[in-house]
Amino acid sequence: AFNFGMETDIIRVFQLRFGFKNHKDEGSKLSGGFGMNFDRFTSQESFFKGMRLDYAMVDYGDLGLTHRFGMQLIW
Repeated sequence: AFNFGMETDIIRVFQLRFGFKNHKDEGSKLSGGFGMNFDRFTSQESFFKGMRLDYAMVDYGDLGLTHRFGMQLIW
């Protein structure tokens, strides 16, 4: 099996992600996604220190392409 992934900052708040998985029983699969990090925009008076939004599209074989959404609040 061989797995590879990378993430790069497009701009300070936007990250782009890519992944590749190769397994002899499952074949080759690609994944991709992005993240946005808003901790740089919060002020001292904010209720939380930051927020992160994530999205990924992953191939899960029989399920096909699945979509994942995530949100984190940093206290």
